[in-house]
Amino acid sequence: MRQSPLISVILPVYNVAPYLTQCLRSLLTQTYQNLEVILIDDGSTDHSAAICRQFSQDPRVHFYQQTNRGLACTRNRGLALAHGDYLSFVDSDDWLAPDTYATLLGACHTTGADIAVCGRYLTTEAGHVQAQRFSQSQMAYNRVEAMRALLLEEAFDASLADKLFHCSCLTGIQFPAGKLHDDVGTFYQILHRSQQLVHVGRPLYYYRQRDNSISVLPLSQAKLDLLHFAQQIQYFMHQHYPQLHTETASFYYRILKNFRAQLSLHQATDPAVAQQIIHAFNQVFWQALRAPHLSRRDKLVIIANRIGCYRWLRHRQLIATNSTSK
Repeated sequence: MRQSPLISVILPVYNVAPYLTQCLRSLLTQTYQNLEVILIDDGSTDHSAAICRQFSQDPRVHFYQQTNRGLACTRNRGLALAHGDYLSFVDSDDWLAPDTYATLLGACHTTGADIAVCGRYLTTEAGHVQAQRFSQSQMAYNRVEAMRALLLEEAFDASLADKLFHCSCLTGIQFPAGKLHDDVGTFYQILHRSQQLVHVGRPLYYYRQRDNSISVLPLSQAKLDLLHFAQQIQYFMHQHYPQLHTETASFYYRILKNFRAQLSLHQATDPAVAQQIIHAFNQVFWQALRAPHLSRRDKLVIIANRIGCYRWLRHRQLIATNSTSK
């Protein structure tokens, strides 16, 4: 009898002791049991390592420790250690519904897709569900359709955590060491290696929105990694998917819109960072207002930032902008 596919779950850990037990329990109690959990403590200074050690008594858990090297390097090490037919990346402060892997793997087998995606629940730091995102009917996409959906964030975004990948999609992939938003800088390359993607049409992943997330901190030079990746994606799309030029432009405009909105709310740690964002934002202002794939709300955010009233409108709860980056 053919053995069921092995799923390798790559779980970087760094100072997440209050949340780690819930995450690990959600993995080890999955209805689909043929898993290996590659648990890598990236130099935690709290008692995360002790929790990892406790759970490593389960033979499916392989625990490693290292000095702090950052998320991308830890993911790269996890990839090198993985033996699975399918790969999953989980953030160690989040958790999964019990049938997540059974559902994602089943969708891959049913449709022939090599990437499966689910919706996600957005929770408070305490774990209370506030909303759902990317929950829809089940749908299969070919590569071009999936790339378009990614650029427009219609059914999913570049987060790795709510997806299951056939191992062939990650052949030759290296996450950019020392960079923030390494998922944005990598997922489009993974998607380019796929043939088909399927969305299962259900939220299965619980995404914890923490008060110290990247999205609520003052803008720093490091956070501009996202802008750099957006520019790389523009070039890549022009080379490989020229038919998606308007979608690519809208993707870039949305990132600049969110940066400009964050700058209005949280300022920047360095005046040069603020100047760079404002300059890039002003350069595309008129093109963004004419972009066919930007929503009316996005364009309102762009105008409010240009005329300097975004903070006031946001305070009055008349306007909002989305960001799911941790």
